[in-house]
Amino acid sequence: MGWMQRLCQTYDNMRGTDAFTERGHPLVPAGFIEKRAAIHVTLTEDGAFARAERFPEDEQSQIIPSSPEAEARVGFAGIPFPLCEQLRYVAGDISENDNLYYDAYIADLSDWCARPDAPAPLRLLRDYLAQRHLMTDMRAAGFSVDPEKDAKGFVCFSVESYAVEDQALWRREDVRESWLMRLGDRMGGRSLCYVEGIDLPALENHPKLQGNAKLISAKDDKTVFQYRGRFEDSTQALSVSFDASVKAHNALIWLLKRQGFDRYGLKVVAWATSGHPVPSPIADDGPDFLPDEAAPPDTFEAYGRAVRDAADGLAQDFSAWKKEAVDRVVILGLEAATTGRMSITYYQELPGGEYVRRLERWFTHCMWQVRRYEGAKESRRLVQRVFTPTPLEIAAAAMGKRAADIALKDRLAEKSATKLMRQTRMRLIKCVVDGMPIPHDIVLSAFRNASAPLGYTNDDGRWQEGEWRQALSTACALIRLEQAEQGEEAFDVKLNEEIRDRSYLYGRLLALCDMVEFSAMDEGAYRQTNAIRYMQRFQQRPFEMWPRLHDLIRPYLTKLGPYSERYKKLIGQVEVLFEEEDRDSRAPLDAKYLQGYYSQRQALFTKKEEAKGAENHDEPQ
Repeated sequence: MGWMQRLCQTYDNMRGTDAFTERGHPLVPAGFIEKRAAIHVTLTEDGAFARAERFPEDEQSQIIPSSPEAEARVGFAGIPFPLCEQLRYVAGDISENDNLYYDAYIADLSDWCARPDAPAPLRLLRDYLAQRHLMTDMRAAGFSVDPEKDAKGFVCFSVESYAVEDQALWRREDVRESWLMRLGDRMGGRSLCYVEGIDLPALENHPKLQGNAKLISAKDDKTVFQYRGRFEDSTQALSVSFDASVKAHNALIWLLKRQGFDRYGLKVVAWATSGHPVPSPIADDGPDFLPDEAAPPDTFEAYGRAVRDAADGLAQDFSAWKKEAVDRVVILGLEAATTGRMSITYYQELPGGEYVRRLERWFTHCMWQVRRYEGAKESRRLVQRVFTPTPLEIAAAAMGKRAADIALKDRLAEKSATKLMRQTRMRLIKCVVDGMPIPHDIVLSAFRNASAPLGYTNDDGRWQEGEWRQALSTACALIRLEQAEQGEEAFDVKLNEEIRDRSYLYGRLLALCDMVEFSAMDEGAYRQTNAIRYMQRFQQRPFEMWPRLHDLIRPYLTKLGPYSERYKKLIGQVEVLFEEEDRDSRAPLDAKYLQGYYSQRQALFTKKEEAKGAENHDEPQ
């Protein structure tokens, strides 16, 4: 029950902070629930109808009194929320024949009003609703209400009074205190709470986490084979108190809304039990590990230094919490196995400093020069800087952009592409948080996709060069990460002219062929080069394809005239670096050829002395 203990600890650490009152998604206190309210009905101080109005869109989220039984209800179970409820529960004149909902609500409200601590406005509300003419009064006041469409809309009540500033019954302190006392009196017998470790009122019906999905549930008591002969009752398997369950669930819901990842049927949240801000291990909006104000550096050394500085600053922040021993970071992954069951698919606890070190390792090893759009929509521009690819970019590189787009649009999270995306995300979390090696199949898939640029087309069959170059950069970052994990030399973007690796050299030759043809193109006549068209075959059979590619660029070398000498010289310099046995080898190229291709091409673009044919061309976007 470690996850519940950490959530309860987080809830307790938030006491006295503005977490319970913050706008947007406040932390809900025990005994209450956040619901979207539709209608606000106000009564006069004498208990007469005053007015009805609809909540504005930005004010519909309200925290109302709640009970475990009401939260766990499915369909009609005769268990209403104690104060604010759906219109079909509070309006006695909504239906001439069926008043089961209304009768259940009035009976429960009357039971509350019978308590000596029940506030007078609560009894006034009960007396008004007992007259069964709420719908009639609303329509007489000109409020448009449709019994069918509005039947399930939540209604909240206020009573006009000069004695209190906030006239909303669900927010009045006397009403809230009275409800908590009533809720405590209704709790069942005590038993040992597996979370708190003491005897507390036990809870059978635990809160829902999303829709009807629960993290803790049991089959109903009428099932003959409920416990499979292992236990006599459910408490022998698990006993969680009302206090622990509500605190843990409310804290988890708050964290997920506030800083969680919720996509592809997968929920992931990372938090510090102290409430300290924690970078997400699965963010898709860029490297949030780095400060927002820091401009992404252009070199590997500068980027690595920025990552280390960010890690040092975050580690120092965590060290300030060690006195209270609450510097623990928790990472929790959730999936809904069915509409009624939520399962924990990943759980990890780390000291804050260790979590920072593992983030630093990931960001400093998995990086490359990545193409990415920056700025607002009106001023978006394509930049190419050193970045760590996001999990979305990695998944798209491995799965293919089209499959990633299908998963992104699949709201029901049912398609095969979505399931693959979900699985890939979980594997990447283990790499970032647990320090596990990057799965080779992910690197291999990204490598193969990047080696097949002609596969990046839109629905009209047009080549999407930008998507391919993004996948190429991401593949190079993953290859570099795998090289570092295996103790090999991790290449970077800067061209290394001393490397004699066969694949790296062939990659350089491919880039030179690409640039020769690109430089010889007429202005505005950009198209795929032969190097791009034959890239996949070149990777598989470089010994056969290199002479063919060299022949294909001869006309373009002639067209460049004297400016072709630079390319001829570079090709010759690369060819003499081959070892004799490597040049004669028929083996396919490994992943290093992509790094060689990228580095050689980038070096040609960034050289100050560009060939004349390339001077008037910008890299295609």
